[in-house]
Amino acid sequence: MRAQSALLRGLRASRGTTARVGSEGALQDGTMIVLQVRIEAHPPQRRELVHALLRWADAARAEPLLTGCRLYEDLEEPGVFGLVAKWSDATALEMHLRSEPFGVLQGALEVLARPVQFEVLQPTASSLLRKVAM
Repeated sequence: MRAQSALLRGLRASRGTTARVGSEGALQDGTMIVLQVRIEAHPPQRRELVHALLRWADAARAEPLLTGCRLYEDLEEPGVFGLVAKWSDATALEMHLRSEPFGVLQGALEVLARPVQFEVLQPTASSLLRKVAM
């Protein structure tokens, strides 16, 4: 639950300030938020971790303010997973971080994986245009 608390503190601290959480500018409601997570399974628990991630994804996809969710496994590093979830705004993500499905996932991650790396991004229109132009 430590990662959840740190993530919530980072979200709150970034609102309306010059603090940055993985993107240019402070987080503002009304703008899409992207949560990226890197998860490395303890090798014997890989299968259990996959099931926990899939259960979380099913529950999260039922939330109306989630606009997209993908789970990936690194082809070059088996047992390393990526989670990318897009939320309608910072408030929606904060509500999810307090939800039961996320709490269950947090508990599973503490047992089945090494410490996770969270990154919260708030793409701007100009950054999205630059990425499309590449």
